[in-house]
Amino acid sequence: MGRKDSYSGRKGFTLIEAVSTLAILAIIMIAVLVVLNPQKQIMKAKDSQRKTDVKKISKALEDYLNDHPCYPEVGVFLDCGGDGFRPYLSKIPCDPVTKQPYLYQRPECQKFAVFAALITENQTIVYPNTGGYNYVVTSPNYRLVPEELGGVTPTQVPLPTGDGAVKYGCFSGVCQSFSGFDCTPKYLREDCYLKCGSPAYPENECE
Repeated sequence: MGRKDSYSGRKGFTLIEAVSTLAILAIIMIAVLVVLNPQKQIMKAKDSQRKTDVKKISKALEDYLNDHPCYPEVGVFLDCGGDGFRPYLSKIPCDPVTKQPYLYQRPECQKFAVFAALITENQTIVYPNTGGYNYVVTSPNYRLVPEELGGVTPTQVPLPTGDGAVKYGCFSGVCQSFSGFDCTPKYLREDCYLKCGSPAYPENECE
């Protein structure tokens, strides 16, 4: 009498079970990507860098004032990456995406404001006479009041998916990346050239 194979009672995965498992894993991966939103996290990191840069410039300006009667003249921070503000700054920072200088204003001898354009924050405000900047650090004796762009936080829409090169456009007032289709108008820079804003610029919404 032959020995019964001890493995004969085991069952392998059926095709349906294998497909179901893969489908569940795919759904979990998609859900993780939606929650984490890698593109948005990158944009948040860029905004964090902008804030750090502006605060670094502000600190350098305060150090400068300790040695001089006034803050420096406008134009001193135009040379991105340069060393023209040593010893207060080893290198002049600039926007991490556009590579353009941050906006520096000196309305009076001992007052200053340094502006940046955030992409993921402060989408409902803009500071007057800045061309669309929505984040500022000022000298302690200087206060600026932003203008409201409707006072309602823009609706966050899911990033479109599909094949094709990544583009940037305005979706409910927020500059976001998209691919797989075209829109009118569209922009090819992460901040959409500061042309988004709801309801201030409805004509720039992707269609």
